[in-house]
Amino acid sequence: MALKKSKPSVQAVSLSWVKLWRDDLAEIADLMLEAAEPGESLLIQIDEDYTATAVEDLADHPKPRVDQVTMVVGGGRIRLVLAPTEAALEVVEPDLAATGMLMKVLAVARRCRTSSLLLRQAAEIMVEAVFSVVTRRWPTPPRINRSGAVVLTRTRAEAPSYWARKRDDVMLAIVSALVGGVIGYFVNMIS
Repeated sequence: MALKKSKPSVQAVSLSWVKLWRDDLAEIADLMLEAAEPGESLLIQIDEDYTATAVEDLADHPKPRVDQVTMVVGGGRIRLVLAPTEAALEVVEPDLAATGMLMKVLAVARRCRTSSLLLRQAAEIMVEAVFSVVTRRWPTPPRINRSGAVVLTRTRAEAPSYWARKRDDVMLAIVSALVGGVIGYFVNMIS
């Protein structure tokens, strides 16, 4: 009698904290389809309300940001989960092509890493700790997530630049500084 595995082997990787645009998702989907068997298709579940078969369908989503995306190839053999508390890719019974795909997806994720999600989680934990001290109640243990994702339905090229988004804020800060300086100067002259 030959020795057989009772459970299939699963190789899973965490993508850390990532901010993925639609073009990043398309690149990952192409990599997943390359590692799939011929004839296998891609199924995308978006926010548990929508399904799609191509990443380009995200352009029709009513919101600019989605909460959860699950991409499945081969009936679940290759599965990518992107949510605010999880960003992971897992492959059941990985072969050489699937292992190479994992490494390429990790390279895409490395390019898309962001620290803002980690900082937001740290701020939430600190606010909860301060609130528990002020209210004198025993703090609940913080839930620390090791990965998470923000998925945007636009491509990087469609997104406005930093200057286009923050122009008004910068101008307001400059005008406020000038007005504050002038008022401070005259108050100092009077006293």
